[in-house]
Amino acid sequence: MSIQVSEIINWLIVGGIAGGFVGMILTGRKQGYGWYKNLALGLLGGLIGGILFIKLIDLDFGMSKIRITLQELVAAVLGTLIVWLILKLTKKKPKPAA
Repeated sequence: MSIQVSEIINWLIVGGIAGGFVGMILTGRKQGYGWYKNLALGLLGGLIGGILFIKLIDLDFGMSKIRITLQELVAAVLGTLIVWLILKLTKKKPKPAA
């Protein structure tokens, strides 16, 4: 599995866009979680999605000829949802008041 710098840059760009989409979808608000959180969520999601769904699993809907590809956008959205789920599961829950 060889990953090129151009692929990483592509995943980061598409991931930034995906973070905005996922933030809007999960919060139901136009601004999502806010500019910085959406971007951070999307950047991590783009990297994870690109490596996992494009390089390892070879997710392909027959749309990989489009540049920036829809394949990469779907991978970034899925990766962003994975990051969100991990953050949600690892977030400390407040202790109930006694």
